[in-house]
Amino acid sequence: MNAANVLIALSLCVVLPGCTRIQEAALPVTGKVSAAFPVSADVQAAHDRLQVLLADDARASEIFAAETDSRMTVRALDCAKGLSIGRLDSVASVRALPVDQSCLQERDRALLQFYGIRTIGALLAEPPLRPRKAVGPIAKLPRGRLTYITYGTVARDANVAVLRDNNNDAEVVEIPGGRPIAALPRAVVSEPNNYLSPNGRVIAVSPMGQTTTFYEAQSGVRVWEAPDDMRVLAWLPGLGSFLYAARDGVVMIADGLTGTTSEHPVAARNSTYGTYISGGHERALIGVAHELNLIEHRRSAQGIRATDVAHFRIDSGRGITAGSPVPMRAGKIVVFKSMRDIGWLDLERGASGIWETSALRTLNFAKLDETHLMITSVEQDSLTTRTWSFDIVEGTIAPVDVGGYRGLIVDIGDRVGFMLRGDDAWFGDEVAAGEPTPLRQLGRDYELEVQKAFARAQGLPDGAAVPSAGAERWPTAPAPAVMPRAVLPGLGDVPQDAQIHIIGIYEGEGGAAPAGSTEHPVRNVRVRTRASNRPIVLVLTSYEPVNWIVTDSGARIAAVLLGGYYASSVTGVGNANVLRIGREYAYEPNTDAYLRLRKAVAQYTGDREVRSFQSAYTGADFTVGGN
Repeated sequence: MNAANVLIALSLCVVLPGCTRIQEAALPVTGKVSAAFPVSADVQAAHDRLQVLLADDARASEIFAAETDSRMTVRALDCAKGLSIGRLDSVASVRALPVDQSCLQERDRALLQFYGIRTIGALLAEPPLRPRKAVGPIAKLPRGRLTYITYGTVARDANVAVLRDNNNDAEVVEIPGGRPIAALPRAVVSEPNNYLSPNGRVIAVSPMGQTTTFYEAQSGVRVWEAPDDMRVLAWLPGLGSFLYAARDGVVMIADGLTGTTSEHPVAARNSTYGTYISGGHERALIGVAHELNLIEHRRSAQGIRATDVAHFRIDSGRGITAGSPVPMRAGKIVVFKSMRDIGWLDLERGASGIWETSALRTLNFAKLDETHLMITSVEQDSLTTRTWSFDIVEGTIAPVDVGGYRGLIVDIGDRVGFMLRGDDAWFGDEVAAGEPTPLRQLGRDYELEVQKAFARAQGLPDGAAVPSAGAERWPTAPAPAVMPRAVLPGLGDVPQDAQIHIIGIYEGEGGAAPAGSTEHPVRNVRVRTRASNRPIVLVLTSYEPVNWIVTDSGARIAAVLLGGYYASSVTGVGNANVLRIGREYAYEPNTDAYLRLRKAVAQYTGDREVRSFQSAYTGADFTVGGN
């Protein structure tokens, strides 16, 4: 009996109240096992979803049917191994046999992975969910059913965005206009690890330390929940595939055409950063903070082949410290966050460097076009911001009017355009810039203002310790007019290479106190730390009082900084120094509260790398660390 007839007979036995003896006789032994022990509802739904996606392609549908039949045959043979089942046995009699249930569950998980990756591949091959077109000047994004937009991510090649509010509700919308496309399950979007496919059809959600889940953006339906806390590194849309880092640090290829995964033959282990580079043969830049490889991917009869094109070493600054490299100048260079400076890497010449934007106290940046970035500088009051257009070719910076205070720039990756988030959220991809000034000159002007503010705070004459015109460095000046080095209280013994992990919440698990109550009950929040090569400093902040319970799984906890409106406590950190840093707290990224918290943390940590910021209104369980 061929595969098509087996599937027809099997479907009859599954759908009808019972199989007739004739129908059951038409089934092979493996078909009887499948009818007696059908796949789970999740597996069946995944199969049906992919079948619908492939319905318009007769050849693809035929191949898919054969693949399903093959896997169902293997499932039956493996799980009924050692049992005697004959042609005359009924489905009911087979159902009474001791078929290995753990084997069936394992095979069902394998089927879910196969269908999931194949579905992701099929979705990646589809055209953009909404065609990409120019958006124009900055415009407010309607909240719709969302109460208060706190985060967003935008597809590179489609006018599709995913927005989240302060209740962790999430929605897929069109831009501009914000017309709803689909609602996503609550708490599904957890910045910063969200990966929206270039065509806007798949979103992979990877809360730190938790399982990655893929959703279809058009329907909001879950496509696949990966069995590991894998992180997507780069999409390969031309191959209907993607690259990801597994729990053990191995970089993997998920092939959307075959539904299989395999270890990447070229990418370095423990790669943290990745981005797609246009230019043919599905190129991806993969690596760590200071080491990156440019890799080409092509499909062959044996699967996806990977070729190492070039190796790069970033020697300037601190390398990549957050986000992913953003391609500019048609993929000839990439730019990236390097602490508060902006780093660059020339993919043609191999050269690298930094643009010193730290004097402007910049945070995120956005890609305006292939040669311009939008950046926001923070004034000395730590509340006021100014927006600029930075020409990466000319090295000049020009003021941009966004119509008043619009909050901070949201990191949306390599999409052309910018999202600002303050009291509301705005999006645009067109700005009118003023007169340009050399970045170096503007940085010196800002440094002068810092020096003057310090002199005024010390009661010194205006202009004391101000560098001379055109000076590249602070000049030597008699004490006490020289700006002192920042004192890092309590962290003198913490190594300079320590990584900072910040967790910010409003309250612990259990919800708010009853209405009208003046009590502030202490609630527990768990923090699991994973083994890492570098020491870590935990920053734990909240509004309500919290008992932070730390489970150390091999991490080297060098210190803990406690902050919050109400006093909290921490247990499980051994002999690590615990310091209270005041009442600053933040439970949302890219907010004024977060900015103030970062400023308070920097007074203790200096320029040590902030590796992660995890946030939630109600906190319950977090995981930090890992290599």
